[in-house]
Amino acid sequence: MQNEWLKALGFQEMTDVQKQVIPMLKATSHLCVTSPTGTGKTHAFLVPLLTKVTPGKGLQALILAPTSVLSKQLAEMANHFFKSMDSNLEVKHLKSQTDKQGPQEIMVATPFQVLDAVTHHHVMHLKTVKIVIIDEADMMLDQGFIHELEKLFTLIKGAQVGVFSATMHPQLMPLLKKSFQPLKVIDLNPKLLSESALKSRFLYMEKDRRIEGLLRLLNDIQPFFAIVFGSTKKEVDEIYKALKPLKKKVEMLSGDLSQRERNQIIKKARNYEIQYLVASDIAARGMDLPDVSHVINISLPKDPSYFIHRIGRTARIGKPGMAITFYDRDEKAYFDKLKLYGFEVDMTKKDVKE
Repeated sequence: MQNEWLKALGFQEMTDVQKQVIPMLKATSHLCVTSPTGTGKTHAFLVPLLTKVTPGKGLQALILAPTSVLSKQLAEMANHFFKSMDSNLEVKHLKSQTDKQGPQEIMVATPFQVLDAVTHHHVMHLKTVKIVIIDEADMMLDQGFIHELEKLFTLIKGAQVGVFSATMHPQLMPLLKKSFQPLKVIDLNPKLLSESALKSRFLYMEKDRRIEGLLRLLNDIQPFFAIVFGSTKKEVDEIYKALKPLKKKVEMLSGDLSQRERNQIIKKARNYEIQYLVASDIAARGMDLPDVSHVINISLPKDPSYFIHRIGRTARIGKPGMAITFYDRDEKAYFDKLKLYGFEVDMTKKDVKE
């Protein structure tokens, strides 16, 4: 099975995450896996479903994602994967009231959608579910799904659970240990972040000079596809307004856009119609954007875990990438907080410029 799926997808070898996770999920272990974005977590949980789920036997696997956008992406990826393996497994994306019926072996949805279908509309049940995958778990708790997860956990007591996350939310581990025992914990962040193809540069720059500095920087590096992160809507707007007259392929992705507008921008990025994407942290979480050559942090996010998610947009699955971060004297202490996530900044290195 290992060689078959690697060959079908055009991969040379399994990633570290896949080597550790696939055998455990094929067994019956409850898992909590922490690993950087872009390290192959999705296929690590899809491959075991080939042997754990039987076509035509009803709902057996549930994949939970924090947003409808991410659940749709997961459903599309899962369907593509199973078709490439000549599997008859059916994946259904639970997206509306009218989409909660019909044959399926694998359901992809948000926690709210599942609870709504089970407890309010009674159009599905979870009695036959054998395995539950929770993807982007830290983002799920950030979205406020803690109570929904607790309710779901009482409904899936007999199922195997695999939890996947790029960082560890403080509420996550106590909830998992209370609900699922024994729980095996795999934390690959320290190892994979240190071995990543990511190159990091830290540029000292006062806040009021950063947009001017960004324009000079972009002329120097000429990125293939860069995501420029701002930490507030005002900052994102200012960056976009500065770039738009000078660069042709510029788009902005922020929280005040409608879902339809976000989808259109993501589609353009996947079609290589964008060279510069100016974004708030919404784009750091779960958006599957291809071939990001550079991530540029105009400012630092308040939550250090979002820094890890930002830089995880580039250098995915072994591809090279660069993260460039602006900082000033007051922000040096910030980088110590990143050690909790396995990412260390050496302020004496030559790529840290002051």
